[in-house]
Amino acid sequence: MTIPGEQTDLAYLAGIFDGEGYISPRRATQRGVVRMTYYLGIANTSTDLMEWLGRIGGNVYSCRLRTERQVYEWRICRQIDVLMFLRAIQPYLRIKRDKANRTIAHLEARIASRSECPELELLVARRD
Repeated sequence: MTIPGEQTDLAYLAGIFDGEGYISPRRATQRGVVRMTYYLGIANTSTDLMEWLGRIGGNVYSCRLRTERQVYEWRICRQIDVLMFLRAIQPYLRIKRDKANRTIAHLEARIASRSECPELELLVARRD
């Protein structure tokens, strides 16, 4: 994942995410252990927007609505990417700020309690 460095790009991403995006918690069971994972995404009809988001990272999917209108969905599933993305846009969020903060806190707490991924540990350490 390549997070844009420009503040205007981050503010734009936050605005799009506030209006068209979602954070979705998901219970995952692996080897009998249940844990919460998160994925996030943005749905839109603009191919230009989806191409730009696709260059940032994640995956772009195509689907049709009942009205036969073409809709695209950009989705991030890797937990490190979810954390990096939310951290980057968090200062600019308005509507989804509380949910983003809870998601960030949960991911960071999971990292602090158990070394799941060295990349995530480095990301948390850089923040402090």
